[in-house]
Amino acid sequence: GRGTPIEYRLGARAPTGDEGGNAGGPVYDLYLGGVIGVLSVGHVFEEQEGRIREVLYESAVPALRILWEFPQVAAAAPRDLAPDEHAALVSYYVLQERYGAAMLECRRLLERSPRHGMANAWMFRMLSTLGEKRRAEQAYKYAVMEKDTEYLATVFAAEAALARGDDIAAAQYASRAMQLAPVLPQGHFLLARALDLQGAQWVDRQCQAVLTMTGNAHPNAHALLGANTIQDWLTTYRVNALFKRRRMPEAKRPQAALHLERAVDLWPSRQGLAHVYLAILAGFAGDPRGLEEHRALALAEAGDDVEVLLRVAYLDLLAKRPLRALEVAGPLLETSPHPGVHVVVGWAHAQVAALVHLGGDRMKADEILKQGRAHLDFVRPGGPGPRAPRAWEQVARFALTKEALAPPPGR
Repeated sequence: GRGTPIEYRLGARAPTGDEGGNAGGPVYDLYLGGVIGVLSVGHVFEEQEGRIREVLYESAVPALRILWEFPQVAAAAPRDLAPDEHAALVSYYVLQERYGAAMLECRRLLERSPRHGMANAWMFRMLSTLGEKRRAEQAYKYAVMEKDTEYLATVFAAEAALARGDDIAAAQYASRAMQLAPVLPQGHFLLARALDLQGAQWVDRQCQAVLTMTGNAHPNAHALLGANTIQDWLTTYRVNALFKRRRMPEAKRPQAALHLERAVDLWPSRQGLAHVYLAILAGFAGDPRGLEEHRALALAEAGDDVEVLLRVAYLDLLAKRPLRALEVAGPLLETSPHPGVHVVVGWAHAQVAALVHLGGDRMKADEILKQGRAHLDFVRPGGPGPRAPRAWEQVARFALTKEALAPPPGR
């Protein structure tokens, strides 16, 4: 399926260019004679003076993956589409997460109509995801000029701000979306997410407003309402470990679980946040199997949602599994500007340092702890990096406490 590694056990060959390289060239099946992929990586053993002695292995991008991402390459000739047809294709490809195809359609449409509102709105969303700030801002400027696409572009801007952990900008864009379309729930829900990042007390009220607008059928509002109830308890009582077997007040725990389960029932395939907090409830209930099942579902459904991935890593830290937390959050240091990444990675390093110290290597433990402190200090108020939103600042504040660094039971 899409995104699944594939190993071809057939003989294949990539023709060598004049300079000894063929990156980006075709890979031929020696039995069928057809192109099965495009050469992407070659690992070679070299003698002195850069002469290649032996090619150890090569890898290629399968042709079917290329056709999925860029179906236009298989077309004999691009059909002359109307602007609205191009825009419909862009939406179709983006919803399938085929961003290469969507980008090509956007470019074709913008070549004909540089200020097309829908094309610029989608282009803004994709460029924001890629971190192309300057080009994204230009696309956003054109998108909001069109009355028909101002709301969509504003929603995309709020989502982009949430993805980079900018709670203030997210709240501003969400409020604007609510002004543009007060009867639509999306702006109201985005404001709830921004308030959640701010650690504000009005998240439940905002989520309830969304549920009222949607007849109690907005899965993400249910998930956020349940998650916020649990997180508020964790933060208020400085709970930094699952194995303490602390229990939420009976008045809150069943209601939070009900909202999380309702979210999963309404939309089973996109409830990473709900599964993270169902896993936390399972951990406090002493149900390790339930914790692992919900964690696996959260990770499978997170996709590229940075906030959900960070919550999965946060769960791992509560469970005293810092190496798993680093597996989830570590790669985000290269791909996401979200300040919460540094909070999670910093706390994970501190937990690893505590385990190393327990093993007797104090010098190595001090070095690892220094790295952890550097990450935490980077996003603290007055630090050199972007300010962590209050929800993650509260996590960082207690990341180096005795309970947060204590080893799991049996260590």
